[in-house]
Amino acid sequence: MYEWGTIVCLAAPILLASALFGATRYWILGPLLFCSFIGLALCAARPFFSEELREVRIPPGWGAGALFFLYGLMLIPLAPAPHDGRVEMLKIGSYLGAYWAWTELTIRYRRWRYLFSVVILVVAVIALYALIQHLKESPLVWLVERDEGYGLRASGTFLSPNHFASMLGMIIPLCVVLVSMPASGAFLRLIAGYTLLVSVPALFLSQSRAGWIGAVCGVGVAAGLLLWKKKRRAFWYYTAGLPVLIALLAGLLWFASPTFQERVSGAMPASLDLAAQIRLTAWQDSWEMIQEKPLLGHGPGSYRWIYPSYQSWTFQRWLRYAHNEYIHTVAEFGFVGLLLGALFAGCVLYRFLRAYARSTSEREYGLISALMGCLAAALAHAFFDFNLHVFSHGHVLALIAGITAASLFVSGSEKARPLSSKPGFALGGIGAAGGVIMALSSLQFGLSDIFIQRGNTHRENLRFPAAEQAYASAARIDPGHWEPHLKLADLYRIRAHWERDPEYKRAHAGKALDHYQKTLDRNSGEMDAVFGIGTTWDLLGEGDRSVKYMRQASAYAPNNLYYATQLGLQLRQMGRIEEALDVFRDAQRIDPHDRVVRINIRTLERALERQRTEATAAGTP
Repeated sequence: MYEWGTIVCLAAPILLASALFGATRYWILGPLLFCSFIGLALCAARPFFSEELREVRIPPGWGAGALFFLYGLMLIPLAPAPHDGRVEMLKIGSYLGAYWAWTELTIRYRRWRYLFSVVILVVAVIALYALIQHLKESPLVWLVERDEGYGLRASGTFLSPNHFASMLGMIIPLCVVLVSMPASGAFLRLIAGYTLLVSVPALFLSQSRAGWIGAVCGVGVAAGLLLWKKKRRAFWYYTAGLPVLIALLAGLLWFASPTFQERVSGAMPASLDLAAQIRLTAWQDSWEMIQEKPLLGHGPGSYRWIYPSYQSWTFQRWLRYAHNEYIHTVAEFGFVGLLLGALFAGCVLYRFLRAYARSTSEREYGLISALMGCLAAALAHAFFDFNLHVFSHGHVLALIAGITAASLFVSGSEKARPLSSKPGFALGGIGAAGGVIMALSSLQFGLSDIFIQRGNTHRENLRFPAAEQAYASAARIDPGHWEPHLKLADLYRIRAHWERDPEYKRAHAGKALDHYQKTLDRNSGEMDAVFGIGTTWDLLGEGDRSVKYMRQASAYAPNNLYYATQLGLQLRQMGRIEEALDVFRDAQRIDPHDRVVRINIRTLERALERQRTEATAAGTP
């Protein structure tokens, strides 16, 4: 029962995260991270309960992964928002911990079948949900409306069709192997076959080009490795025929499906669609970001805060990720981080492929083939998206890798390391304590975000005292979190704006300034706080101070249309016509068709002309 309780804690991040938007929201992510680390702590504490468990199994590449994790922890203080860096490293730590824990827990016979059955069945249900979405032409996911830019693309329980496609891209190669492997057992093979039947059409309806590429790469690698072991002659036929088969399938879809034709055409250099244009430009901009700090990067979780200074495109959307995991890694962790990540991947591939080459066990080489297919799908997709940052995806990979690593220990390809009582207790105690500490840290930011969401609800319903109380609770629960202070600052600024009594107006404005500064102390890249300071000084009649901070925010994010127009309006209100006109003309570069910008330019040009005429008339004798 103890081990099954541990398994439930470790499985929750996979099952619940997959069903709840991929756990891309902090209020979901925090509790699931808590479950993951509690499971890790329970697994680490097993030597205290039985002498038989006083041995450790280190999965392939785990040491190199731990080195990358420790390196990332060292970079957190360098990030503009250390809180965001802490969250990113907790996610990476949970993947690494789950990889080890699944290796330890799935040694027992048939556990791997049960776990794969449950996870694959959940993915099948999600794929069915996506097919129903498509048939009903619904843009909703659990009553939450997706970004309208996705249209009616199938996304299952994910808000992004690309994240959904990435999950299917990893699961489909696994199912292909499990269906063709008698060692899977009849029940698991049946579930895997059914999942294939519903996942392939769901993947197509997601319209994710990266998902299609990932799935093809994944199935190609997994099936090729499996055939190499089973039927060497069939492998050579497969290798020769696969490119032809892919070309024929692509040609058939090109003529039979306008959707496929449209999506493929949008990726062509001659007719790039908006999504492709944004990616290419973001990659170019990110290279400039990398050149500023090439060795160590800007710190984990920093991309969204640093990128606005380098953003060259004027589309009004703030990127959180580079939409290329390799570029994103260099931007945040530097080339040192990229090398450590490559070392981790290289150790994993080398150790598993070495075991594959020597293996005669169908279970062992079959699971290695499946893992290599899943990794190929994930790494191919990662060239065009941030799929490895999606919490559910990382834990699915950790589960597959852990089960595969366990098979190496079962077959004898890898050996467990026995521990005497004292080292066993010491390592178990350190692992359990580390798991508990990280679990509490995860719960801390998760609860803080829950109170932030509650405050947002109160604010939308104009219950300002209740909102203030909720935000204050969020700040107390997680003192290092910048967002509660930004929310409080905005709240006090709004109250100062509507307050008629000068004394109360100054009091609320003072609180707003205090919390804006606390926001910047915790996140130097949050320009909404800088801009908020400017608007608050305007409420206090300090126009020059207001312009100073508005200029600072606008200079940091030169393609932010809102910052530019508000700065122009502030200058216009102060009678600084020429400066305001310059700001609005620059804003027209961002969006030539913006109505507010065009009206202000015309009005300010007339006002400036009138001023000059009056000045000339005044100087005439």
